[in-house]
Amino acid sequence: MMYNVVIIGLGNISLLYDYDNPGVTWTHARALSEHKGFNIIAGIDPDKSNRDLFVNAYHHNAYSSLALFLEENKDIIDVMVIASPTDSHVTAYETLMANRYGKQCKLVLMEKPVASNVSELNQLINRSSDAPVIMVNLFRLFQGHLNVYLERLSKSRIFDIQVNYSKGLLHNGIHFFTLLNKYFGECGSYTKIEGLNTEAFKFSFSQCDAIFKSYTDEIDDNSMIIKSDIGSLYYLNGGRHSFFVDTCHNKFEFDVNDFNHYQKYVYQAVKVELDNERISKHRDESFTLACDAQEILSRCEGII
Repeated sequence: MMYNVVIIGLGNISLLYDYDNPGVTWTHARALSEHKGFNIIAGIDPDKSNRDLFVNAYHHNAYSSLALFLEENKDIIDVMVIASPTDSHVTAYETLMANRYGKQCKLVLMEKPVASNVSELNQLINRSSDAPVIMVNLFRLFQGHLNVYLERLSKSRIFDIQVNYSKGLLHNGIHFFTLLNKYFGECGSYTKIEGLNTEAFKFSFSQCDAIFKSYTDEIDDNSMIIKSDIGSLYYLNGGRHSFFVDTCHNKFEFDVNDFNHYQKYVYQAVKVELDNERISKHRDESFTLACDAQEILSRCEGII
């Protein structure tokens, strides 16, 4: 079955990250255009230059606002991708729900963080119970080898977990927090580590502790190292260099496609979700994990 999709926001993660790089699939537009199960109806962005790039690359209509699109569009919309700035996520979602498309829409794929503060987050959580299911684009939840090894590690004895994040704990640290929450249990407490020349926190998950340390924003390096009694996982440079080393020092490289085409795997999961007839009957795991993480990480960063 083919599903109609509209993309709200035509910035980096929707359009620009892979615009001049045909060998990777890092954006919503590229992943959707390459998947036979989706049909892009339009893109929406107030920036004319981004709209022009979108039209030039993908040959679909582009609108300057969601209101204008809703006024002019006649097609049924199955999926709405909300990839606009964070402070507009809830507004876009509520606008959709107030329109006839809210009743037709089957699924909303939303960028993280899902809301700009905890109050908006709670509003979204309460609203989502009677609306289309929300998935969150935490793409590392859908990377094959990473999740296979995390599942194995969840059954081992963990010695140490170190996470580096840049550009904010809530913006990028959330990727690693949600992975650890999924595989090592809920975060019961956290403490800020004092005396360092950078921001750092210790998070206590059910099975282990993890140290999160801010990296310089001048270098985009989001990494995670987990050491255990069965070996060590190295997820480096955002996932560009990832491997597992067992206790006999054998090295197992992750499939390079896990990173080079990470957005493709997200839409494979979206397609399964749409096809399996559970839509609107449950809360997606990615949304639950994203909300749990945002509540804690917002407190860490003083966003209330």
